[in-house]
Amino acid sequence: MAEIYRTRPQHHTLTTGFEYESGFKTTVQTKLLSNEEPVVPSSVTVDIYTSWLSDEYKNTNTNPLTPAGTNILATEVETDIGVYSVIIPQSFMSNETLRLIWKYVVDGTTYQKETWVEIVTPYVSILEAAEQLGFGSDYSDPNHKTFKELQRAEKFARMTIESYTNQHFNLKPGNYVVYGHDSDTLTLPKRIYEITRIKQGDEIWMDNWGQINNIGYPFLISYGNFGITVDRSSSLTNDVYIANGMVPPSIHTDSANIFRQGKSYTVRGIWGWDHVPSEVEEAAIDLMKFYFAKDRIWKDRYVKSISTTDWDVEYSSQIFSGTGSSYADKLLEGYIVSPMVLI
Repeated sequence: MAEIYRTRPQHHTLTTGFEYESGFKTTVQTKLLSNEEPVVPSSVTVDIYTSWLSDEYKNTNTNPLTPAGTNILATEVETDIGVYSVIIPQSFMSNETLRLIWKYVVDGTTYQKETWVEIVTPYVSILEAAEQLGFGSDYSDPNHKTFKELQRAEKFARMTIESYTNQHFNLKPGNYVVYGHDSDTLTLPKRIYEITRIKQGDEIWMDNWGQINNIGYPFLISYGNFGITVDRSSSLTNDVYIANGMVPPSIHTDSANIFRQGKSYTVRGIWGWDHVPSEVEEAAIDLMKFYFAKDRIWKDRYVKSISTTDWDVEYSSQIFSGTGSSYADKLLEGYIVSPMVLI
């Protein structure tokens, strides 16, 4: 899946070459074919749809994002036959994923092609990382890296960090199903930033979008954003709940705790971080350097040792269990989340 960045890097006089090269436009490209051959259509337009996968509030297949998301004109990339690009309007950049339908006409016949694009937030400014790593913006510089190469290195660093820590350092909507343990606190498998809905089975307990709270207690984020608890400071009796048409929390059980043993709870919310911690940013820069290292090809193939007539190299076994960088591993130690075992 193609990626485009949600944030626009700031201009910097020392990295003008990178800025000129990339343009920092939110463009998406694809190659258009007919009979498996690249073509130059007489017209190319694009419809953009949201991709709220598994979200009951949206319909991916029928609802364009806005009227401006329909019949957007694509332009030909002159350096490659059959390749066309479209600029994604900035108003769409708050989404996570977009579905693009390319419509093109060749010899009177209309074709369609579907592509997807993920809108991501980089863990480090590519331009700042390039400057810190000493990469040149001039093609004549022996340390020159293209913007696409730097993007690929940042993606490598970001996905390595997420795999190692078992969490992401941006904000994403989503659902998780967790189980109660007779407690007023519900432990979560991921870091939550905002609660939007809680369901017990099929019963909605609270929904911020619909301004619903059928429990009567405010729900609060707790335990370093890895839990949800209730505020009982203004507790009500069961009679008050029943009189107001609400379900008493203690119904069908002798336990006074909200989240019952063995009951499933679906938590919908915004998960992750609203900023990238400085340790994660530094680890991303180090892993970008690791991406361009000449010996990475051996590490990627789990080669434990290399021998020549002049020298021997033996890698530590830890290189295959961490990020591949001991410095990055140390920076990320405090951010590792152990996967939950749900019973």
